[in-house]
Formats: sequence, structure tokens, C-alpha cells
Amino acid sequence: MAYVDLVLIVTPIQDSHLYAVINIDEFLRTLQRSFELDEARARSVFSPKMIEMVKQARRRKVENKTRERQRERRGEILTKTLRRMRKRPPPHLAVKMTAEQLRDDAIMREASQGGYSGRVKARLLGKEWDEAAEEGGWTAEQDRRIEETQAENERRRENSLM
Repeated sequence: MAYVDLVLIVTPIQDSHLYAVINIDEFLRTLQRSFELDEARARSVFSPKMIEMVKQARRRKVENKTRERQRERRGEILTKTLRRMRKRPPPHLAVKMTAEQLRDDAIMREASQGGYSGRVKARLLGKEWDEAAEEGGWTAEQDRRIEETQAENERRRENSLM
């Protein structure tokens, strides 16, 4: 592979911030040669060995990403997880979001799937809480029992003599 060094000989013009190119013909020849080399490289045919190397690299990338996601699902905090948690919505969207929406966005980026985080994620993803409560988090059945208990307590308060 040939490399072309572009060397411009420039001299400052007196009392000015402008520069003048000396030997413009040589500069244009060098530039043209560079374009020709780029075009030849773009038209060249890839060897079967190189194509196989690229295919193998892509297979390995998919395998590595799959392993990474499995590790993350098991609860391992990876560099990727930390980066995702630190991210925020793009500025043009963040200015339009309410404080609650910003909080929900931050919760969606967390690694946790249970408890309050799991409930918020289930709500935002349009799932039933039971579907999302895989890690022993809060379930819809528990919600129903709490609501029944609160309703019963309210009824008793209203009927009490105090």
C-alpha cells in the first residue's frame, strides 16, 4: 500500500492572516495521485481469506454480545451497564420532558428489574406487573390485597363511633 505525503509549502502574506501556496502544480499532482490511489483501493477485490476473517469476526461479535447480555441479566454490573445508567435523553427531548418523565427515563436505564424499578418499567413497557415480576418483586396480587385492606380499613373508620 502506498502512502502519499502531502506537503504544502506556504508562506504568510505580509501584514495579513492569509497564506499563499507556492508550487501549486506540484500540490495538484500530489492530490490527483492520492485520489487515484483511493479509487484503485476502492475497486480492488477482497481475497477469500479476508472475507472469511470478516465473517468469523462478525460471528464472534454476536457470540460475545450474547454472553455479555446474559451476564447482565444475571445481575453483573458491566461497564456497558454503568454507561447506560449515566446516560440521559438527548437535550432536544429532555427539555420537553417533565420531571416525572425524566425520573422514569432514569429508572428505565437502571439494571434492576424488581421492586419499584420493576413496577415503573412494567408500566412504561405496557406489561402487567405479574409478567415483569420475574425476580420476586411486587405483584398485581399483592397490589389487589393492599387495596382491599385499605378499603376495609376506610370502611371501618367511617362506621366507627369515634
